[in-house]
Amino acid sequence: TDESNGDLDPGVLLTAQTITSETTSSTTTTQITKTVKGGISETWIEKRIVITGDADIDHDQVLVQAIKEAKEQHPDMSVTKELSYPPPSPDSLPISRPRENQQNDKEANLQ
Repeated sequence: TDESNGDLDPGVLLTAQTITSETTSSTTTTQITKTVKGGISETWIEKRIVITGDADIDHDQVLVQAIKEAKEQHPDMSVTKELSYPPPSPDSLPISRPRENQQNDKEANLQ
């Protein structure tokens, strides 16, 4: 990338917000970042869901419910499922990304 044309410019941060909610079996962290780059405003919403618990919890069902809620809250976003073992830190499991980054991503990834 040619640095002289500004492609490496991260933009100007307008706002950043982090919201965390917890249940007995999961922690959901939502980060909303708004920036301006080259005169264009961008809003990024990233939701991370960490499911924890003992063997009595149906982790798959908790994940299905969390994805369903994320889709209802942000219908204009695509939702992807990424699994990691051992359990990741809350900062390493993205769930929602803007559709333009996931143009070919269909609901097949959610089933």
